Amino acid sequence: MLTNTSKYFILFLFACYAIACKSGGQQQTEPEPYHPGPLDATAPSVFSPPIKESDITLGKNINLQLAATGETLYNTKCKVCHKLNTETLVGPGLKNITKRRAPVWVMNMMLYTGMMLQNDPEAKKQYEIFKVTMPNIPLTNEEARNLLEFLRKNDK
Repeated sequence: MLTNTSKYFILFLFACYAIACKSGGQQQTEPEPYHPGPLDATAPSVFSPPIKESDITLGKNINLQLAATGETLYNTKCKVCHKLNTETLVGPGLKNITKRRAPVWVMNMMLYTGMMLQNDPEAKKQYEIFKVTMPNIPLTNEEARNLLEFLRKNDK
């Protein structure tokens, strides 16, 4: 009989495999190298991530077209590890993520997970809670923006 931890690990491996197959072998490059392993407690607590607040323009209302595209992306790339409520699957539930985190944080976490885990205190806290790193899912800035809009819609 498999334990819950074993089931989550198998689900995580399956998700990584599925994502790798869907991406056609394309890899997203990060500005800084990421080496999995124990988090470095001496990493700087303040850093300048690639996506800046000035790069993101959010309307007062949800852009339903972007949100629809984001929902499709969520269903193909994120759903395996994240639920849209507060329940944990492999990673944290995403309900109210846009109320708990700034849009720039959410997008950088999607696009530059490794860099965030090395440099961002909140990302480090998430790692300590879930003990698993989010795989480097190949996303464009536009796809991450669509996902952000879908998450905003989910949080309304």
